[in-house]
Amino acid sequence: MLLWLEKDDGMVKAIVEEGSRKVLGCSVVGPEASYLIHQTVYLMNTDRQDMMPMIRSHVIHPTLSEVLIKTFAKRRPVDQKVAD
Repeated sequence: MLLWLEKDDGMVKAIVEEGSRKVLGCSVVGPEASYLIHQTVYLMNTDRQDMMPMIRSHVIHPTLSEVLIKTFAKRRPVDQKVAD
C-alpha cells in the first residue's frame, strides 16, 4: 500500500494497492474536504478503481484539485517517514 500526506491546512491520505494501482481508500481533512473527496469517490466507483486517470488529469493552477494530483503522483510506501 502507498500513501502521501499533505501538511498545511489539511491532509490527504490515499491507500493504493501497489501492483494494480487500485484505489482502496482516501481520507481528506480540511476546510474544503467535501469538494476534494468526490473526485476520489468517482475513481473508486469505476470497474478498475485505477488511480491513473487522476495522475493523467490536468488541473488549473492554483486550485485545490492539485492536492489530489500530488497525492497520487507523489505516493510513497507506508513505512517511509514524512519529512518535516
